Amino acid sequence: MVARTRSHGAGVWGRAWPSLALLILFVLAGVETATAGLLARVEPSWSPFYRSPAPAEVANLAAESRQLLTSNPVRVLQILAQAKPREGAAARLLQGLRADAAYQLGGNALHDALRLYRDLAATSPDSAEQAWAQFMGGTIQQGLGLGQEAEIAFAPALAGAPGPWSAALEFNAAVLMLETERYREAGEAFAAWLERHPGAPGRPLALFLAGECAARRSDTDRALALFGEAQRMDSEAWTLRPQTGHLLADLLLTRDQPAGAVQLMEDLAAAAPGTEAASVALLRAGEIWTDHDRVADAARVYGRLLDLGPPPEEGREARLRLALLGVDHADRMELTEPYPAYRLFYRPRPALEEFVAGRDALAAQRALHGLATLERRDGRIPGALALLARVFQEYPESRQSGRAYERYMGLLERYLAEQLAQGAALAVIDQYLVARPAVVWAPTRDIGPVLLSVARAYELLGAPAEARAVYQRARADGTRVLSPERLDERILYTRVLERDPDAQRGWVAGHPGDRLAHLELARTLFREEKFDEAKVFFLRAEKLSKTVGERLEARAQAQRLDAPTATAGVLLEQLQGRRALWSALPDSGEKEAWGAADTLTGARLRFATGDLAGAVRGLADTDALSAADTYLLAVAQLRQGRWADAEPLLLRLAEVDDPVYRTLAEKRLLGVNLARRVRSSQ
Repeated sequence: MVARTRSHGAGVWGRAWPSLALLILFVLAGVETATAGLLARVEPSWSPFYRSPAPAEVANLAAESRQLLTSNPVRVLQILAQAKPREGAAARLLQGLRADAAYQLGGNALHDALRLYRDLAATSPDSAEQAWAQFMGGTIQQGLGLGQEAEIAFAPALAGAPGPWSAALEFNAAVLMLETERYREAGEAFAAWLERHPGAPGRPLALFLAGECAARRSDTDRALALFGEAQRMDSEAWTLRPQTGHLLADLLLTRDQPAGAVQLMEDLAAAAPGTEAASVALLRAGEIWTDHDRVADAARVYGRLLDLGPPPEEGREARLRLALLGVDHADRMELTEPYPAYRLFYRPRPALEEFVAGRDALAAQRALHGLATLERRDGRIPGALALLARVFQEYPESRQSGRAYERYMGLLERYLAEQLAQGAALAVIDQYLVARPAVVWAPTRDIGPVLLSVARAYELLGAPAEARAVYQRARADGTRVLSPERLDERILYTRVLERDPDAQRGWVAGHPGDRLAHLELARTLFREEKFDEAKVFFLRAEKLSKTVGERLEARAQAQRLDAPTATAGVLLEQLQGRRALWSALPDSGEKEAWGAADTLTGARLRFATGDLAGAVRGLADTDALSAADTYLLAVAQLRQGRWADAEPLLLRLAEVDDPVYRTLAEKRLLGVNLARRVRSSQ
């Protein structure tokens, strides 16, 4: 009943099986996939139109047609084409025979058969004829790949009158479930079939397909048990099929038995040496060892495969895999087998460059990934980034391109952060300008860290407008690193760096505790000659200051604004307040700088308020006096009657280039000389 392609000549392999697990592995020889070619073979004698009595009026036509049905279906169709009955049992019988003949003829005639069976199923009052027509229509549709239509046809046939075709109908329906990946339903259907038809000749195949269903559902114990039972029932008809071998290797891997899975692949390769299937099996063995960190074993499999001279495609794959293994492991592993191919393991770069130059896009992507690893290991991060970018920019989207993008973004993120931490802001910008086309939003990658490093680098380089553009991109693309509110804040801050008064006001309003922001806003307002507002923010900055130096800086700038209108007494009072702060400063260069400025200012203010002695002390303690301050010191000494101390200062001023102070000094010297003569004459 069931179509079976036997291979008695091959039998099982002519050697001992290596383990119990492998003893029960088998498959139906000659079948390319789990279900292809598994439609039940239809016996013409099952047809009610073939075996039922014929009405007298068409008895001769029916007898001749039945005799030629299997040997010459074309002749049957020619004979029946001349038949006249249009209705009744006679007409249905001849239509049924035409349908059976068209089915036997096959090819394009199947479409005629399908039309005739559909018409019979819809019009025949006989339940057996209906069930047969539905079964045959579904079988034709299943063979044509019309699974949904076949299932619709099988449903009434399964519920209809039983017949000799029932076992085939149930088998085909179960196969249809398997084809549409309804593995639980298919497994139950095969189990029911095995129970209802214990003596059917297709029982080993049904057991095997039930095992396939269990394997697809990861029911390893049941799958292996069913496979073993099928082999024991008809061992001579089975040999290990590659598709099933790979499926069973998957089952063994789920039980953490990589050695058994690899042995299975080795057995597949040994069964058909030199073939594509054998090479694919060895590639799978190497993959299994690689996945389980058995690098030396994987390299050994690839080296042996290349030594055997595999087909071109499998040979290229083995070369690429061996080179990529070398990229990751050659620097810490010694391979001892004398395979010539091991040069790929220890010198992978030339082979990888050949793959990049080749026509196989997927292989080129993987090779570029390997070359990027070599660049990164040698410390050439920009070079590694450039190679990884090619994987997902120059080639079609693939699993490899997705992995390369993730690795690229991770490497770029770390590199920019490291460069920024080292103060190499320019290197960050240079790399970003190269990488910018590749830095694109992806569901699996937040590009925010990269953009924020770049924006910070622009800020450090004094380019707030460029930083703002990067922040705005992060805001538009979305990032989990900073909230939209924080990004808006950074965008505002770039305008603050550009001394935009409105931005500075906004920043100060949002950051009332930011001393520097208050100070910068005050300076901006001062430059715009908005002195009253500037003074307010200088004083706020002083209140926010945490150190004496910060307070001194803010207070000094605020009090500068009073200088044009304040009296000398007010200015002196302010100076004394600053001097008190200065006294609280720790001894340092900062204190010396502030002290020098305040000493000179204080001396001038004391002169203005009539404190000549204080003025002299302050001016005398200041190094490198200007011409104006030197003249001020000389006048203060003269007013105290210290002509002897004033005279050297005036003589020095008489030598300067400045005509104003030179003239003033000369006049004062005349007065000193005159006073000296008057005193001597007395």
